[in-house]
Amino acid sequence: MDGQAKQTLEEYYDAIDLINGHQLKYTYLQGAKDCVRLLKSLGVF
Repeated sequence: MDGQAKQTLEEYYDAIDLINGHQLKYTYLQGAKDCVRLLKSLGVF
């Protein structure tokens, strides 16, 4: 693999990793919101 292809591949993996991090953060926060909503509906809060 030449240098340009390797650089492009590394940039692609970095972009995918960044997107994955954002997705994980969103999923975590959504789960926390859903948990609070459930606990409120059960009368815990």
